[in-house]
Amino acid sequence: MIYTELFFVTSPQAFHAFDQVTDRYIHRFTRMTADTGLSYKTKAQMIYVQLDKCLRQLKEGRNAESPDNQPDKIQEWLAMIANVNDEKVKDRIAADEELQDIRAEAAGMIQEWSRKPCEKVG
Repeated sequence: MIYTELFFVTSPQAFHAFDQVTDRYIHRFTRMTADTGLSYKTKAQMIYVQLDKCLRQLKEGRNAESPDNQPDKIQEWLAMIANVNDEKVKDRIAADEELQDIRAEAAGMIQEWSRKPCEKVG
């Protein structure tokens, strides 16, 4: 199986229009349709994640992706990607050593990348 994940910090309008159908913010596409109309189940899966919707739900204390509708680690991690400077996210990070480690490692990687010039390919 091949997975392609796309993260939207700001969800496209088509996703907002779908909010009346589902409260979930992770969408898994398993079928492909060609311009000829041929449609089949593929070995590849496209996963779209609405980070803005995930963050909004975390701030509201809920998680539509969780069976018990409660925030969990995956939601906290995705909310960090959405906005690491959000006050609610900062509170979650401060209360969790694992999230602190992830944030520190990401900050170190960003700092390292900013010191290196981009390599030209080809």
